[in-house]
Amino acid sequence: MHKTRIAVVFSLILILTVAIKPALPVPYIGFDVAFTNDEELIQQLVAEADGQRWFQIIRELAENEDIENPGYLFRSRYALRVRDAEVFDGTAINDACDNAAEYIAAKFRSFGLNVEFDSFEHTRFFIEGGKQGEYVMRNVVATLPGIGPNKHRTYLMTAHYDSIASKDKDWEQNWRSMPAPGASDNASGVADILETARILSQQNFDFTIKFIAFSGEELGLFGSKHYAKHVKEQGEDIAGVLNFDMLGHDDDNILDIHVVGNMDSEWLVNAFQTASRMYDIDIEFHKIIDPKFVYSDHAPFWEESYSAVMLSEESSMESPDWPKFIHSAQDNLDKINIQLGERGIQLAVATLSELADPISLPEPTELNPDVAVESDSFILSSSQLAKGDTVNLSASIRNLGTKDVDDIEFWFTVVTPKGETLVFFEQLINLAVGDTKTLHATFRVDDWGIYTLRAIINPNVTFFEPNFENNVQQQHLKVTTSPLYLSDVRARPPLFSRDKDMNLRVSYQLSKDAQVTADIYTLAGELVYLREYAIGTEGGKLGVNDVFKWNGKNTLGERVAPGVYFCNITATDEDGNIIRGAQKIAVLR
Repeated sequence: MHKTRIAVVFSLILILTVAIKPALPVPYIGFDVAFTNDEELIQQLVAEADGQRWFQIIRELAENEDIENPGYLFRSRYALRVRDAEVFDGTAINDACDNAAEYIAAKFRSFGLNVEFDSFEHTRFFIEGGKQGEYVMRNVVATLPGIGPNKHRTYLMTAHYDSIASKDKDWEQNWRSMPAPGASDNASGVADILETARILSQQNFDFTIKFIAFSGEELGLFGSKHYAKHVKEQGEDIAGVLNFDMLGHDDDNILDIHVVGNMDSEWLVNAFQTASRMYDIDIEFHKIIDPKFVYSDHAPFWEESYSAVMLSEESSMESPDWPKFIHSAQDNLDKINIQLGERGIQLAVATLSELADPISLPEPTELNPDVAVESDSFILSSSQLAKGDTVNLSASIRNLGTKDVDDIEFWFTVVTPKGETLVFFEQLINLAVGDTKTLHATFRVDDWGIYTLRAIINPNVTFFEPNFENNVQQQHLKVTTSPLYLSDVRARPPLFSRDKDMNLRVSYQLSKDAQVTADIYTLAGELVYLREYAIGTEGGKLGVNDVFKWNGKNTLGERVAPGVYFCNITATDEDGNIIRGAQKIAVLR
């Protein structure tokens, strides 16, 4: 997993994808028994998850035995250790990372999958300036083609295969030879996609599935950035991205898996949760909606507006359970939990199978149902209101599939200017094939700012569909007024200790965009701290502003004396209207 705390600058140059095997149809292998429905078939696939196989893959990746010189172990997959490199400091490097890529490609080929190397150039600079080298890195892409009406749409299951040991002494000088086994980070994730590919390659699916091992993640997500940009430029229809990163270690004897998404990817998080329940996968499931967690290969797909999630053993680098051995030679086989690994494969197989929708030959099974919030049917009675007004909403829901569906969840939700997400209307509805129903609700706005109102069908993914993108329609509602008003000036904590490592935060609401000055004064009127925010920016925008922080020091960086202070907020709108608010602050030792 990558954290953006590196002092080296990189640039990225796109080059051509190189195929290493002709694109051939994937033969149908299947099972020797007939299944009455998809759930029986998927349950059989889930049962094939094998933690021992998974562990053996991690062992082979951590050791990284030289394919051309058997017996020699690289014990590293550092992304700069590639054969196609031009190094300007006169040092030689070996091809440890390329060796791992070829091992992964060979595994995929053994499952009968089409395999490509997706190459990209990377330039590295010295910290003090000057070009250190130019490197060609490779993503490994294996394809299981779909055969149904949605074969043009693709689910990606991804993991980065490069490793790093940057916490170890003298790494920057000696990375060419130092070990970086990366067992948990991220041989575990690569083993997840390889084992899932082995199992799913036995089956045909409606959707196409691509299994991708990225390089360059530990240097700045370079492999996934390259690939996400490329598929966006090519207009590829990516239905969703399932990224696995660090799913091999458990330190508290609780087999838990964190699934992280942003708001637009919440349906995909819910899909994992539904699959875990449907197939009785024995894990503690943590649903995390955190658009700020951008330290793995799901993030570049968010930037390109694709739905993407990350599965990991943890979801916060500030957590006391975050592994301390990551990015060191101590990330070895001793840290791997086989039970957690097997649960991760089960969850991947169940979820990806349900999403991609298996098709049994010679008699295809019925495809998943499909419901939608009809385009342009989500209507608000007004898009601009005053504080305290009520808005009327309506939205039309349609069954686009080939089967009747009962007890479908429907929600109207709102994201308030304070960032809270609320469900203010919910109803179960039945829809016969081709039916449309229109639902109505009202909502009162109590704060200034921008509200995001959503109409959502099947929000908890209680059943799987071929298209989740048409399950949500949204509208923005602006609540403003003139002249300028300032309200809800609040300081927290109310008792502020200057000697502790903490910040005072001050929030306030504006009825329209304004230039804001926030300052701290003593009781005697002496200015000790000041911040200014331009009109329309964070701190000076319509609605809730919560960016002002003070660490208890004056403008010279000195700690202020204990006592009572005032925080004054002065807002000036574009017409010159001025309004002020204040909050008393008690500073303790």
